[in-house]
Amino acid sequence: MASPALLTRTPGAQLVSHKAALLVFGRPGMVYRFDDDSAELARAILEACEVPRTIDELLMWLDDEFEGVSEQRQVVLDAVAELTTAGALNSRAQVAHTHLQPALTGARVVLALSGAVASSLGPALVAALQASGAEVRCALTRSARRFVEPRALEALTHAPVVSDLWAGPAGEPAPHIALAEWADAVVVAPATATTLSRVARGDCSDLVSALVTATRAPVLLAPSMNPGMLAAAAVQRNLQQLSADGHFVVWPARGIEVAHSPGNRPLVRGPMPGPDVLAGLIHEWLRVQVTLPAPPTARYWNAAFRQDPTALPWHSDAVEPELLEVLKGLPKGKLLDLGTGLGTVANAANELGFRVVATDVSAEALARAQSRFAQADIDWLEDDVLDTKLRASFSAIVDRCVLHTFPAAQQARYAQAIVRFLKPGGTFALLVHAPEAPAELRTVRFDAEQLQSLLPELTLVSSTGITMADAKRTPAVFHVFERGT
Repeated sequence: MASPALLTRTPGAQLVSHKAALLVFGRPGMVYRFDDDSAELARAILEACEVPRTIDELLMWLDDEFEGVSEQRQVVLDAVAELTTAGALNSRAQVAHTHLQPALTGARVVLALSGAVASSLGPALVAALQASGAEVRCALTRSARRFVEPRALEALTHAPVVSDLWAGPAGEPAPHIALAEWADAVVVAPATATTLSRVARGDCSDLVSALVTATRAPVLLAPSMNPGMLAAAAVQRNLQQLSADGHFVVWPARGIEVAHSPGNRPLVRGPMPGPDVLAGLIHEWLRVQVTLPAPPTARYWNAAFRQDPTALPWHSDAVEPELLEVLKGLPKGKLLDLGTGLGTVANAANELGFRVVATDVSAEALARAQSRFAQADIDWLEDDVLDTKLRASFSAIVDRCVLHTFPAAQQARYAQAIVRFLKPGGTFALLVHAPEAPAELRTVRFDAEQLQSLLPELTLVSSTGITMADAKRTPAVFHVFERGT
């Protein structure tokens, strides 16, 4: 008779806790998600299978964690099957090999290192992320400087390493704010117990915790510490709080305990994954965050506007009645027309009595708009909202079809700009494609809850399904936000 199969957690699979979910990055290009009760059961199964167990042994172990599980054998078998499909569980351990493709070109990643010995692996992690196409900048806690030389990181990133809350040049944003606004993603690796505690409590006394607190970008935390510290009740509370707050928490890997002498180092679970494995996880995590290719460059848009700009799918010589009605009802202060294109909205707002600043990333578009409305009193400005140089504030902002061109990883930067631009008491009018709009437009589709989450400083007061004034009468949703006084 054949021996019963032994279930073992797959070493190469990476596990990330996020709110009530468990994300399994097991097979290249695939992410599996377990939610709520399924996530709790999956966590327990994976914890049990740190050592090989038969299914009967697993059921006995689970009975101590979940009352009555042994009576729900099929539920456990189904969960085991799902974890096996996800690549997190196998009848024998298999080491996953990660092959990174340069698919993250342009993604801005801040790598923050705190004071664990794993900080010494920082240069290798930077190099692995760069091989995946990411642009990397580094931040260090004071303790991390004991383990890694900032000049090594600067040589790789060609950017200054930030480790002081107050080291920025006069007249510029504080260093942690500058990095928080620059980032598409923040990765804290290694994350010590102290850093985890600071972030969980909102303690901004250190640069890294202040950076994580300030950023609107997604944050990935890779704890790395002694297994005794990891198991401590306070650390576990902080990890649960961080996941509940919306951060992504990497499960520690198995590795040697360097606190012991070199000849007496046990294999334990506590260190963060190694640089190549962690870079592979970050690559897959960012790929999930980036739901669409990066938005086209200024060069792309200039070429598009040199052709036949009136053929662009969103172009219209008229403003949607719903947008026009909102503009008519607003006080006639200073208005920003974001991504003005050929200037249709900017001109309409100018005719209504607004003092209009119209921006676009394309100089070609601005030249054509200025030519179309040469008599209008409009300030035409070449600017990229994702890297804006504009420092003015406005009582009204209009975005007609800009936000939905940005992938998820860049939406936080957009939101930061909107909040910075809009005065207290101001109005933000946003037009995006509706879910039923043609898929070939390759734009992001939002619901009201997602938009409110993206812009928590503003209040979404209305969302209306409309038809755009373009030639194809594209389905769209018109959202109106207000900022409190």
